[in-house]
Amino acid sequence: MKRIISWILSLMILAGLSFSMFGCGQEKEEKSVVTTKELRIGILSDIHTNTPPVYNPLERFEKALRFFQQKGVDGVMITGDLLDTYSLVGIEDIQSIWLDVFPNNTNPLTGEHVEPLFVYGNHDEGMVAQEVWFDELGEFEEAWIKEIKGYQFVGVHFSKEAGAEVQKLLEKAQEASTDKPFFFAQHVPTEGTVIGGYATYGGYEIPLQDALKRAYNCVVFTGHTHVPITDERAIWQSTSKKAAQCTVVTCGTLHYAHLQDFCQLEINGDRHKTQQGLYMVVDGSQVTLERYSFTDLELEYVDGVGTINMDDAKVIGVPWTFDAMDKKDRPYDYTKREANAYAPVFPEGATPEVSELTATSAAITVPAASVEAPEGFSDVVQSYYAEIKDAAGELVATVEVAAPYHIDTEPEHLNQPVTIYLTDLTPGTAYTVSVYARECYQKTSEPLSLEIQTLIGE
Repeated sequence: MKRIISWILSLMILAGLSFSMFGCGQEKEEKSVVTTKELRIGILSDIHTNTPPVYNPLERFEKALRFFQQKGVDGVMITGDLLDTYSLVGIEDIQSIWLDVFPNNTNPLTGEHVEPLFVYGNHDEGMVAQEVWFDELGEFEEAWIKEIKGYQFVGVHFSKEAGAEVQKLLEKAQEASTDKPFFFAQHVPTEGTVIGGYATYGGYEIPLQDALKRAYNCVVFTGHTHVPITDERAIWQSTSKKAAQCTVVTCGTLHYAHLQDFCQLEINGDRHKTQQGLYMVVDGSQVTLERYSFTDLELEYVDGVGTINMDDAKVIGVPWTFDAMDKKDRPYDYTKREANAYAPVFPEGATPEVSELTATSAAITVPAASVEAPEGFSDVVQSYYAEIKDAAGELVATVEVAAPYHIDTEPEHLNQPVTIYLTDLTPGTAYTVSVYARECYQKTSEPLSLEIQTLIGE
């Protein structure tokens, strides 16, 4: 009998060990997936959800949130222009989608809290004036401070950037961040930092707050410019002692892209195709910003629940990575990157071709150029620039178009031929057309040239 009892007890002990080894171990493993020490933040800007019906902006917003949901983010930052025009219904639509993806500010896939980190932009100015905010996402404040996993976040609404409250909150965040980065969201970037910055906008001062000027461990997120995050100037640092020491990032757009230098994006499709966002991972002081295009994400509903295929999100370039606590190594210093940028090159033996020739117009097609930068230096062709000269060598016109990759970030667009349309030419006239490729710092390729002769008009 004792042997039987002993045998039963042994089985119970083994069963207990098995539960400890497999049951509890599995629970711990699942828990580690959703409670990682790493900070994970999804970042969007300029979503313009009630824009005129060029496309479905609310669907774009939901796709991006579904992407962040599956990434298991701890929060989602939106750096302004949630709406295109003042609308209480519009803000309710945003709230409805947010709470559908993150009910009660919780990720249903992980059970973890997801913090909304939203600020208004200039298109939302009416909401600022009326102090309208989301019922479920907090009371309106001109500036706010929040903590996620020990990291400080500060945000300020457009037209409130110069207020004393935001300065006070930034100082508080900085005091709490002696060994780690902290983060700041405002809509319009400040002049002298990232591309497209302003000293004033809409009659309001756009300052770089005093608390940020020496705060090398602060990462500032902005919007407004609609600069695509395919542009390497969308992140700014400086090693100059006279410049601010923080990092400034412009966060792309879900609405339309705009290259600040010369034109809006219209080539090879509509500029409104652009749908881009950032996914930030912070591990200690190490900050990694992954860039994504959501253009090819398809939103489908299964039993009323929106789903996406994560594989359809396109990675843009290499991640931007830096140690926010390192005062000396600033890898995204504008001046150094411009000096070290590589000029694009056309394929060896490439020749331009002319088509659609008329008395006053022509189409010039060139093969895609590329930026042959070393590994780790991400850059692509930004634009194609054509010079048209007459028989005497006098410059009569120039045309510049954006490289198609900036619109919907399809990798195949990096290799597609590009067509430039010339207009307002003189009938029966000989021209020399030279086409150059440029990258974002305006480093320019050697030209591809050809002679054309317009037809004789009636």
